[in-house]
This record gives sequence, structure tokens and C-alpha cells, in this order.
Amino acid sequence: MTEPALQLEPTVRAGLSDQVYDALVELLVNGDLEPDQPIRIDAVAKQLAVSATPVREALVRMEATGLIRRETHKGFRVAPPPTPDELRSIIEARMAVEPVSARLACERADAALLAALAATVAQQRSVLDRDDREGFRLFMAADQEFHRLITRGTRNRYLELATDSLGGHVQRWRAFSGGVPVDRAEALSEHESILAAFTSRAPEAAEGAMSAHLRSLQQRVQVQLDQA
Repeated sequence: MTEPALQLEPTVRAGLSDQVYDALVELLVNGDLEPDQPIRIDAVAKQLAVSATPVREALVRMEATGLIRRETHKGFRVAPPPTPDELRSIIEARMAVEPVSARLACERADAALLAALAATVAQQRSVLDRDDREGFRLFMAADQEFHRLITRGTRNRYLELATDSLGGHVQRWRAFSGGVPVDRAEALSEHESILAAFTSRAPEAAEGAMSAHLRSLQQRVQVQLDQA
């Protein structure tokens, strides 16, 4: 199988391990890495022009989230997408954590966070009407980054770790469930409501908007599960 393209984006935030982690999660979310596909440390290190150490650190971290599995004598492999029951549990966990994160991040937001959130929403808006695979990829990458930015904006490493273990599972399931999600307009509108609360410096509104977003996501995913 041809190795998927990997690229590290310049950033002042992340160390090498974080950047490798982000690059691999994006490939998983986009469906570019298939279930049970082996992840070879040396190959990833070569593609990203880094040593094996940050790759190994990123994979260990991904193993803890359930996105990657490590098997004796086989190394790291891509885990299967979550089952319907696992998916419901993941969304329930997100509903317990992310609204609080939105409130705290809004309380602590600086201009850089607001600008970054606005940029992800603008990217989603720019590809909203595209029905091709690349449009879907760009939309979901921005979706993932929007939620990451909010969690990082809490400046609470424990909330980051909790959310880290949940990130990517829903998007990855949708990437493998067939077709292009038709609820992107709803997701964008909900992100715009969250962004508006941040821009207005309204922490309680940010918490409420995130709760509403995740409840709506839960309902939309359930409809998709019922139709499968």
C-alpha cells in the first residue's frame, strides 16, 4: 500500500511529538489510514524528517486514545472505527467535558485564540458547498482544529488530556461510514454560535452553545446510525 502523504505544519505551539501526533490524527480522521493498517515508526520518521523518538511518543499517546493499537510482535496498527455503542459513549463523554472547556477557554481567551477560532470557521465556510472528498477533508480538519483550540485555550493540561482521548473518533467513524456528511451546514452554524460567544466574551453563552452543538451532533449521529 502506498504510504499516505505526511507533512508537518510550522507552529510555535507544538513540539515535534505534538506535530507528529496532529499529522497522524488528521490522516486517521480523513480515512487516509485504514483499519488494521500497520504504522511503521521508521517510515513515518523518514517522511516527516524527524527522529524515531517523537514518532514513538506520538504513537504511544495515540494508543492511549484508542486510535492506535499495539500488538505483540506486530507493532502499532490502526484501530477499527468505534462501534455504535462506543460512539454513543464517546459523545456522552464529550458532552461532559467540552462545555466546561468552552466556558474556561472563553474566560481565558486572548486575541490569538479568537483569531484562530475565526480562521477555522472561515475555512469551514469556504468549503461548505463542496461535495468532493477534498472538501470534506478540509471541513473536518477545520472542525477538529476548532475543538482542539478551545481545549488548549483552557490552559488546563488535564482537560486537554481528557479531550485528547476523545478527539477524532467521531470524525473517523464518519469518514468510514460512507458518503459525505450532509449536516455540515448545521455544524458550521453551531460553530458560529460558539465563536460569537467567545467574541462577546460570554463564558456562560459559550458553554451553552457548546452543549447545544454536542446535543445536536448526538442526534445527527444517531440518525446516521439508524439509517445504516
